[in-house]
Amino acid sequence: MRLDPVYLVAPEPEKPTLRLSRRAAFGLAAMTFAGGIAAGRWLIPARDAQKAPPRFDDPELAWVRAACDGPLDDLVARRHALFGTALGRPEATASIAVGVQRLIDHALAHPNDARCKALARELVEV
Repeated sequence: MRLDPVYLVAPEPEKPTLRLSRRAAFGLAAMTFAGGIAAGRWLIPARDAQKAPPRFDDPELAWVRAACDGPLDDLVARRHALFGTALGRPEATASIAVGVQRLIDHALAHPNDARCKALARELVEV
């Protein structure tokens, strides 16, 4: 008479493991690092080309630079035209950002002034 073993619970199958030596893992990491450096060197000039300074050859945009760099009272007086230019001319955004930052600083410096509160509301809407 022959007795065969009886299992009440089936044994778990062995999990397949990835057999990768340390040398191969280090080589893979080194190749990934070198590939990242190569991609970075290729992409950085493209990123820097996008940060080119705005050109003010257009006479419509020349006043933007004059208003942003000029006296603050003139900038506050022409803020509606500045906001309209910001919405209508996306290429002038970099130059308009300087003027908008000056307006924000002015509004934050005088929080109790009624004109500055109105200016802050306009800046939030834009």
